[in-house]
Amino acid sequence: MVAIEPSRHRLRPALRLCYLAAAVPVDTFTGLTLASASHELFPAYLQMHRTWGPSLLTDLHMGGDVMWVGGDVLMFLAMVPVTIQWVRDEDRKAAELDRLLDAGDASGEGDPDHGERAATWRRSGRREVRDWMSPTCVRVRIWSGLER
Repeated sequence: MVAIEPSRHRLRPALRLCYLAAAVPVDTFTGLTLASASHELFPAYLQMHRTWGPSLLTDLHMGGDVMWVGGDVLMFLAMVPVTIQWVRDEDRKAAELDRLLDAGDASGEGDPDHGERAATWRRSGRREVRDWMSPTCVRVRIWSGLER
């Protein structure tokens, strides 16, 4: 999910972040269930009479805490590079959009190379930013509003 391995079809950073976020509740709810248990949940452990360490219930609670906190910390650590990749991807898109807007009107008026740049943009697999709620467009609208 962090996408450090070479792959032919890579997911966009936002989707990777959603996948990682969807995995967080699994560790969280399982860990909370184990940590809040009022009795031993696994009968096989009741038959084993160990003479060392904490009680079975305390051991279960500690394991639940480790699963809950440890799992969430590991997922957060995996989300950090994906978030950084997402920000960098959006910055690249914003820089390209700025370059196109600086070269002339977005429609290409007064820019003889607009058609060539647009074709290069499409060939590279990037799509034109048409979704006005995408982070890049929101950032451009905010900055445009501040300049007025």
